Amino acid sequence: MSDKPSSSPIILRLKHVKPRVALSRFAIYLRMAAGDFPSPLHLGSRAIGSLQSDIDAWIEGRVRGGCQEVLQQ
Repeated sequence: MSDKPSSSPIILRLKHVKPRVALSRFAIYLRMAAGDFPSPLHLGSRAIGSLQSDIDAWIEGRVRGGCQEVLQQ
């Protein structure tokens, strides 16, 4: 057996995504529909989640972009 830590993907449910991105559920779903937010993973018939790495990359993209989208609204 290896002593290396597992690098398994971490799946976040919406209740954990919302505070990380500071958006409401409605705003997240609007951005998903527009293709401006990571696509969810279907975990079951009524459950979805997002990969933490996808959410972190999305946040990093907003930081690098200087939040120009917010300024234009």
